[in-house]
Amino acid sequence: MEDEREAIAQQQDALAEEEKALILEEAALWEEVNRLHWQDAAFQEVRDAGTAQIDAMERKEVASKSLNILTDMFVIGYNGTFGTINQFRMGQSASLSIEWNEINAAFGESALLLQTLADIVGLEFAEYVTQTSSILVVPLGSFSKMIRTSNLRMEYNLYARSLAHGSEQQNFAESHFNLGLGAWITCLGQLMAFMRAREPSIRLPYKVAKHSIGGYSVLYLKNKHKEWTKALKYALTNLKWLLLRVSDRRFALPTASSSSDSASIRKGVLVASTASKSSSSTPSKPIPSVVIAEHFA
Repeated sequence: MEDEREAIAQQQDALAEEEKALILEEAALWEEVNRLHWQDAAFQEVRDAGTAQIDAMERKEVASKSLNILTDMFVIGYNGTFGTINQFRMGQSASLSIEWNEINAAFGESALLLQTLADIVGLEFAEYVTQTSSILVVPLGSFSKMIRTSNLRMEYNLYARSLAHGSEQQNFAESHFNLGLGAWITCLGQLMAFMRAREPSIRLPYKVAKHSIGGYSVLYLKNKHKEWTKALKYALTNLKWLLLRVSDRRFALPTASSSSDSASIRKGVLVASTASKSSSSTPSKPIPSVVIAEHFA
């Protein structure tokens, strides 16, 4: 009897020790479960943050597809009778005098836009009559210039200094400022001709002829403020149309294979050729040559 009691007591002690071990093991298991739960929660938080970032990036990607750097850089609009580019007004009025610093800044912005568009489409401005000299647009902010490169290099201002003080010299059509304006509108006309040759369906609002646009001269004369302001407004309108067309992602930039097209463009003047784009028996209608008159030739 006594031996049985001793055996049972030993069994109870063994079970107690086993229970303690199981309790410790259970505590360790719960600790591991809690750690795994915490780790899972942390992983889910990271996953949710990553998913949110992916969603945000996808939304930004969609939004970026509608962005247009050129149209953001060059905002062309109207302020009453004045055309504006990046909020700088171009022109003068008998009833409202615009500071020449503002007008000069506007010409600087328009020069930068004109040269930017030409660079994008691969156009090099040139003097039409001789074809031996180029016209360079030099955007320098409020002190931009137009340069004719030839044996005798000629620089023309695309800004005015003494006009506000009534300098008589600046009233002549051959002033450096007016020569610069004429070169500027010539380059705009060449860009228009270039674009029309690339895409005959393009219809720009105003036609450039020599130093006029839409029938109004871009040359500055003190008694022609209204006409001058209209000409500048028309020029900005055409620039805006060209800006929107060139910045369109569907616009086809020149490629090496385009050299076999029926019309090639060289230094701003269209040269018609008889080559056909296809082997069809019906000959394609050649693109007519476009003459851009050079006002200071």
